[in-house]
Amino acid sequence: MELLPALYTSSLYTGLPVLQELTLLLRQNIKEDEDYLSSFNPMRRNDSEAYHARLNAIRMGEIDWLKDLVSSISEQDLLPRLVAHRGFHSFKGRHDKRPLENTLNAYEIAWTSGIHLCECDIAMTKDEKLVLAHDENFCRLALDVKSENSSKRVSDLTFRELISLPLKNGVRPPLLVDVLRSASAISEKAKLIIEIKPGT
Repeated sequence: MELLPALYTSSLYTGLPVLQELTLLLRQNIKEDEDYLSSFNPMRRNDSEAYHARLNAIRMGEIDWLKDLVSSISEQDLLPRLVAHRGFHSFKGRHDKRPLENTLNAYEIAWTSGIHLCECDIAMTKDEKLVLAHDENFCRLALDVKSENSSKRVSDLTFRELISLPLKNGVRPPLLVDVLRSASAISEKAKLIIEIKPGT
């Protein structure tokens, strides 16, 4: 998408040679994206270990990026004000690169990388357990979106039903107490900003 404006305007100012060069560059970028996506296609994978090594390298790259970002903040009074929204996660819901939002892993990575504040969303289950959940149900994040429990409102789920509801990353939604225990164990600087969802 970044190349399209240059591609469109080049023919107006510089002629056919630049247009051809930019077209070639665009094709190369599209090919790289296709190669990247095909590496995650299990039908095309020949070597499971290489696939997992590549996934781990991508995840480690994301964590390194976060640590570099935190260490690059020059004004130290800004760091205690920086808030990781729903922890360190992919806003597109991709769990191959980063943890899922509002999961224990998302908060632990943020705090151990030097972030002080993390925002979370909580809702109350039917049996009055405080669970991290942004949406009114888990349809968007559940591993099995066809499961009856994934489409139930959080307030209609019991803790037992919650335990049987794996998210896309394979773990259950955490309770607030789980995240608070991790924060306490990691650092006295690790804190939560809690958004209480309606009906809680």
